[in-house]
Amino acid sequence: QRISSGGKKAHTEAVVAARGRLRVGPHRGKAASLVWVMPETGRRHQIRLHLSHAGFPIVGDYTYAADAGCYRTFLHAGGLRLPMPVEGVSDAGGKQEEILNFLSPVSPNAWANAFYPEEPFASPERWPRAAEQLLSGCAGAVE
Repeated sequence: QRISSGGKKAHTEAVVAARGRLRVGPHRGKAASLVWVMPETGRRHQIRLHLSHAGFPIVGDYTYAADAGCYRTFLHAGGLRLPMPVEGVSDAGGKQEEILNFLSPVSPNAWANAFYPEEPFASPERWPRAAEQLLSGCAGAVE
């Protein structure tokens, strides 16, 4: 996959949650950022490709960062929001949707072994309680 003028349109919003230092493998001590990423489209490898193209590759991403030094790609789906049509119900503008929200908080123990924040975690405007809901108990998380 690559970004090109003839490619399909894709949009990804990325917001820095915190800056800090990595605590993993060959990257130990290197500056890094934890980023909230909100893809508007669903293209294959979209998040990995967009972050790499912007100069911020994901730690452990061998394909888009040539990073073979880590045991995994450090990409975690902390939350998922899915609009689902409600069958048999419609409003004046068409079909009505129900929003399904799924949360997968980051484990504080695993977190402490990978990244140390040097500033408090911030939440994106679109999800004002993200840090509280997904990072509580982690070093640097909002109380």
